[in-house]
Amino acid sequence: MFMSLSAVCAGQQDCRSGACYPAMGDLLLGREQNLHSSSTCGLMGSEVVCTPHGQWKMKCCPCDSRNPAAYNAHRIQNVISSAGPNRWWQSKKDVSPVTLQLDLDGMYHLETVSFSFKGPRPDALIVERTRDFGRSWQPVLYMATDCPSTFPQIHFYPLRQFADINLPNEHKIEVASGFTGLRVNLTRLGSVPSMPGRSLSKFYALREMRVMGSCFCHGHANRCNNLPNTQVGGVCECQHNTAGVNCEQCDALHNDLPWRPAENGNTHTCKRCECNNHADRCHFDAERYEATGRRSGGVCDNCNHHTAGPNCERCANNYYRNPLSDIRSPDTCLRCLCNAAGSVNGGQCDAQTGECVCKANVEGERCDRCKAGHYNLNANNPLGCSKCSCSPDGSVSGVCDQLTGQCKCRPHVEGLSCDRCAAGYWNPSSPNGCQPCNCDPINARSATCDQRTGQCLCRPGIGGRTCSGCPDNTYGDPLIGCRPCVCDPSGTESGGCDKRTGACLCKPGVTGARCDACSRGHCASFPECPACPSCFFSMNERLQQLTLTLERLSNQLISSGSRPTSSDASRRIQTLMDALRRLQETVSVPPQSSRALTDALQRLNQIRYSINIRPTRCSLTICQNDENYTAHSEQQLRILKYEKVGFYFTLQYCTLPSVYYECFSLFEAVQQSFTLELGVDCVSEPHSDPDEVQRVCEAVLEAQVPLSMVKLKQKLKELQNLASSLPDSSRVLENSREQLENARHLLEEANNTRYTTHANDTLTIHANNTRFTANANNTS
Repeated sequence: MFMSLSAVCAGQQDCRSGACYPAMGDLLLGREQNLHSSSTCGLMGSEVVCTPHGQWKMKCCPCDSRNPAAYNAHRIQNVISSAGPNRWWQSKKDVSPVTLQLDLDGMYHLETVSFSFKGPRPDALIVERTRDFGRSWQPVLYMATDCPSTFPQIHFYPLRQFADINLPNEHKIEVASGFTGLRVNLTRLGSVPSMPGRSLSKFYALREMRVMGSCFCHGHANRCNNLPNTQVGGVCECQHNTAGVNCEQCDALHNDLPWRPAENGNTHTCKRCECNNHADRCHFDAERYEATGRRSGGVCDNCNHHTAGPNCERCANNYYRNPLSDIRSPDTCLRCLCNAAGSVNGGQCDAQTGECVCKANVEGERCDRCKAGHYNLNANNPLGCSKCSCSPDGSVSGVCDQLTGQCKCRPHVEGLSCDRCAAGYWNPSSPNGCQPCNCDPINARSATCDQRTGQCLCRPGIGGRTCSGCPDNTYGDPLIGCRPCVCDPSGTESGGCDKRTGACLCKPGVTGARCDACSRGHCASFPECPACPSCFFSMNERLQQLTLTLERLSNQLISSGSRPTSSDASRRIQTLMDALRRLQETVSVPPQSSRALTDALQRLNQIRYSINIRPTRCSLTICQNDENYTAHSEQQLRILKYEKVGFYFTLQYCTLPSVYYECFSLFEAVQQSFTLELGVDCVSEPHSDPDEVQRVCEAVLEAQVPLSMVKLKQKLKELQNLASSLPDSSRVLENSREQLENARHLLEEANNTRYTTHANDTLTIHANNTRFTANANNTS
């Protein structure tokens, strides 16, 4: 309703080319305590107010503002936008005029004042502002339903737009919009309809009030500080070398020209005073400004380093110019006798020789320089100079500049003490200086990196120290697209997997392609995987020796082509029994697991006895497929060797369906072998002895092989019964998982040896040697 600066301030956020202004906000938010009204209903007690309700009815409601939080309280703070719905301010009945006043803590821009009245609007109001915190008020807007009769002394004209004012924009903002307070005078109550019976109440009621503006910075700032719970701060973040709450002055060392507010196209940036680096402050002198033809009006304050003059361009009394120093250097002036800062007793010297008595860290004929390793000659320092604070990692030596304290840094190291790397470098502790960040120019946000770690600031989806790879827990080429690591997070190191191959990086004691299992030598309580007790390693050594022995026997058997007999199978079963007993003796297991191992030993003994009483006499050396089976066994051995992880074989979990499948496959192989042995080709071999063929056939006919599916399923049923007899307890399984697994594999090997030995001795030894070696290593 008041005036709008949006057209002027919009698009003027860049302070480099001209005036700039902060964004607008609601000045009432966070300043509730600064808003007041001269009349509020219900402050002294409840009062009833009647208003029209429909066309012929009225509604009477109480107003009680003694409790600000009550639903029928109507204090002035209710007009702020954050008060919530169904809240409004209401004056006492029949009181006019009423004043609403906002007092601010500084100068602000005023953009818009808006009112949302509840009920009848007032017939007249006046908006006033103050620029001196309430000492004087100026009316800026008159509004009425009938302006000529209400304000006859005021010239009537329609409300003008801000852009229509014939003044430069910066002048409009400086003159027309600045204010420190706002006052709204409600001077005439609105009319209410007449109704029979009780008369309607007359009052002022305001649902919402907004005062939009910003901090007042004279065009020298585009931001102001943020205060708690407010939208608009009161202190400008000044630019153009200005200072002050409202950027109303030049800063301490930039007063060479008079201060001026910024204009469109001209920043009026404050100019630095020329003090030759000997002063930190200066002031503007109008007479000097005019005397220099309005080129320079700055006068330096409190010149240092024994200098004096408007620009600190000459030495003070009792000092003279140092011929070896520039006027801008701190040592441009030297005392005529002893240096007061570096000598004892205020510069007194020997009356005869003129020799000066220097302070502890000062040297020179006139006590005018610091000793090596010290800097900053100072009269207030009892030692004269301070010790250099050179970093041992980043500096070449402990010697620094005597005036500035700047140490001599290694390559690409900077800072007064050589304690940080230059932009684009890292690792200040490196003996050869800082190392380049080498941040990827495309994938990194900048060329700088962390001073200590060298980590570049990567764009989303990019990782690695130099932002040239995939982020943690992903791998591949970031240009194509990173893929997530297929790893168990609880078992992997930081980073997840190899950035190039995706191989999981397992923690110590963890193994598996996904790092989801405990490695050998660590107990199976993933992901902690603590080291196993000492008894495990002694058992592990025995199992390794057994595995190597079986590998050597298998290789010798393949290379020699010898045909083991049933006694060889008996000896193998005896070896299995000995290994099982050693497991039982080495590892302390619960009673139920111990009984399961004892049952396994008895079962192996029965199998061994069964094999010994039915020795086979069959010799299959004349079979055409002997070489094929030997080659197949060698191939299986190679596959098992390639499947090794380190020294051990990869663990493969055994289930009853897989056992059934292996037994059925072996059964088909034995039947095929019988077919080949009984074929015509074997009989028609020219070098075959008929008697030998007859003996072979008789041996085959006498062999007790489960040739029917019924007998084979019966054997599988025995295996299932044996597996189901094991104790089904989670605690037993947790404590003796490895021992039961070893027993199960050993029992499976024994049954396989028994079945296949009856059919084909040579075939069984070749095939089972390979499988036994794998199972023995799996058990280990």
